[in-house]
Amino acid sequence: VALFHTIEHSYTFIRYQMILRELTAMDVLNATAQGLPGIVGRDGWLARSEWTRGTWICTIPGLTTAVRLDIHFWWNVLEMTPLILAGHVYLRQQAALGKFE
Repeated sequence: VALFHTIEHSYTFIRYQMILRELTAMDVLNATAQGLPGIVGRDGWLARSEWTRGTWICTIPGLTTAVRLDIHFWWNVLEMTPLILAGHVYLRQQAALGKFE
């Protein structure tokens, strides 16, 4: 999950650099390219790509329709849940060994 989240951010950063170059080429120097879509979510690569449009992957709820804030929230939920569970198991094991007394 963390790898896919990293890929999503890398894609977004590369798109940001490309749009910024286009804006600079048009002599638009005081604007920034904020809020660009990533791979998933509304207007993302999956939603716009000829390769994926109309395929089963685009029928997954929210994958091509969710806004950026929702996408980022769910990335973080998917990343943090295993970490929290692993931390909980580890702390219970340490407590059972009497490490906190």
